[in-house]
Amino acid sequence: EAIPCPPSAQLIASRLDSTSHSNSCRIAFAGQVVDLLPSNEACTPVPLKVFKSKEKKGIVERIEGDGETAIVKGMFKKETDISAFLGMFVKVGGGEDTYSDGGGVSGSGDFDGNGDFDGSGIVGGKIVSTFGKSGKVKVHFPKQGISKGGSSKEVTLVFKKNVFGKDKKELFQ
Repeated sequence: EAIPCPPSAQLIASRLDSTSHSNSCRIAFAGQVVDLLPSNEACTPVPLKVFKSKEKKGIVERIEGDGETAIVKGMFKKETDISAFLGMFVKVGGGEDTYSDGGGVSGSGDFDGNGDFDGSGIVGGKIVSTFGKSGKVKVHFPKQGISKGGSSKEVTLVFKKNVFGKDKKELFQ
């Protein structure tokens, strides 16, 4: 049944099938209206893409001789299929998308694929392959290399997973 609501309205839906005496939350979903469907004609709703943000952290175990490749451990379990993560970008440091260059310049940035987050000075790299069979990965840090971050530094991978997607293993950045 159609629910009349204005564009960009806050919407909260509750589960009416549970009693007020139960131990569960009655809120089914909450959010902002992003699209309106015409009420005068029969139409099928377009499935919304719902993403869940995820984060994995690992530690730089060692830096290879070229200064641009690092071996990262602790990000994946031994049994994890790492193929879905190949080509994804990581950054050295915390998981926040904020930065400060120490000179009073701060903001938020996205990885530009060349080893830097929008010129922010945050070291970033790309997962290029697995290393051994224990869940370790090789990460390539183009241009500035990893020497700026150093070994024993935390590496963060931030990605999104489509909650209602057909392929449950499909990941996005």
